[in-house]
Amino acid sequence: MTMTRERRLATGALGMLAAALLVAGALPWLVPGPTAARLFGLPLLLVGLLAAVTAARLPRLRLARRSAPSPRPVTCAGCACTTADTCAARAD
Repeated sequence: MTMTRERRLATGALGMLAAALLVAGALPWLVPGPTAARLFGLPLLLVGLLAAVTAARLPRLRLARRSAPSPRPVTCAGCACTTADTCAARAD
């Protein structure tokens, strides 16, 4: 299965977002700082990990392709015609 250009761009953007979140979440743990700053960085680190896993799995996912719905004739309950503009009653 080949990836389309849009899918590659989405994977790249998600990968860059994951990298930014990982850096922002890991920075308070690498630099000595108050506990509050480290606790603020923890959710960023966890979301960055989740985004990184998703970005890594995105190229292997099989997404359903949507096709255009098949055209059906528009009819009403007692009609013999197939147009919506005029409705000729059935001759039973």
